[in-house]
Amino acid sequence: MSRFAVPAVLLLVICSGTFIQAEAEEDYTVSLVTSGPGSEVYLWWGHITLLVEDHSLGRDYLYDFGVFSFETENFLSNFILGRLWYMSYRSSGEAGIRRTIQEDRRIRIQVLRFPPGNKLKLIRELERRVLPENREYLYEYYRDNCATRIRDLLDDAYDGELRRVSSARDAMTLRLQTRRFTGRNRFIEWLLMFLMSGNIDQEISGWEAMFLPSEIPGYMEKISFSDGKDADTQAVVSDRIVHLPEHERNIPEVPGNPLPVPLGAGILAAGFLIAGRFLRGKAGILVEVIFRLILVSGALLGSVLFFLSFFTDHAVTHGNWNLLLLNPLHWISIFVPYRPGKKNSPEQIRIRDFLLFLPWLVSIDASLIMIVTRFFGLPSQDVGQAIAFLLPLALGICGPWILRVLKPGRSLSIVS
Repeated sequence: MSRFAVPAVLLLVICSGTFIQAEAEEDYTVSLVTSGPGSEVYLWWGHITLLVEDHSLGRDYLYDFGVFSFETENFLSNFILGRLWYMSYRSSGEAGIRRTIQEDRRIRIQVLRFPPGNKLKLIRELERRVLPENREYLYEYYRDNCATRIRDLLDDAYDGELRRVSSARDAMTLRLQTRRFTGRNRFIEWLLMFLMSGNIDQEISGWEAMFLPSEIPGYMEKISFSDGKDADTQAVVSDRIVHLPEHERNIPEVPGNPLPVPLGAGILAAGFLIAGRFLRGKAGILVEVIFRLILVSGALLGSVLFFLSFFTDHAVTHGNWNLLLLNPLHWISIFVPYRPGKKNSPEQIRIRDFLLFLPWLVSIDASLIMIVTRFFGLPSQDVGQAIAFLLPLALGICGPWILRVLKPGRSLSIVS
């Protein structure tokens, strides 16, 4: 989910004090401001705010529920542990929109109309949310973020109508909705999908899909209500694009096939490792170094996943089936010598070989089992991207073991 990061010093100058002065609803205009994706990872999914204009005083403010600062005390440790505190802030509307234009991101503004009395009610609630004692909240990517907070406020302002028009089942899961925005970097996409569990693979409604800022404007267009004169008054008064980037990245309605890239990378890595067995000299040493780095990387990633799954508040990582593919047991391979000593007995060599390749053989078995059971709906987690890369890689790592089984007299070293 995208959000707006600011240095701590700037938080001190964001507007304070009471904004509400006039009591006439016609003195205010409330608009939904949706921003397109930015270049930083935390901006890939766009952003959304509410703009309130006070025509009697000539002032306007943006109400933003996605503010955080990297300079916040214990930011890194809280982020790792899944306890990230976000803030609700009110800032200059003109300055906020100008900043987004400078970032060359799409800006869409929808002017909204409300049932009688509800506009002032919404503005007062916005003011309450940005008070120092209320502004902080515990961020959760899919359930409580900058977009879901605005979604909930708008639903209340339209007497539950937003939830009603978005109650139908969405065509995608949370994982698929997330992947619509990650295609710009396949490595980061693979890593994110690997770390997140089946908790994001359940069917969702349009209401739940509005964790994405870009989903809210479409549902706002479906809202109508009775204003006492017209029984079919549309919520959206006007809808316009304020800024369109010169080179805007296309966001697909449905994400593409995620398997070719990780599968191709896994096959190339496996081929490199197997072919490296036949190299000698410096080239052979280089291949062995890369082989060891791959083993260390696998053990590190498995340990990170284990930690996130069992020792943090990141709900999206709990119960992750990918732990069967990579886990802390992969450290066993790291501390096993790769070349048998001259005085090693055949039994010692067999034990060394068993320990060296055991974690990756388990990864192969787990991958094959999950592929088969997937036809029966198990696991409920989408593990396709993880298996596409790790299965061929594990086969490449265990290639020497497989060759030794076929030809018992051969060495198991990555470099013969």
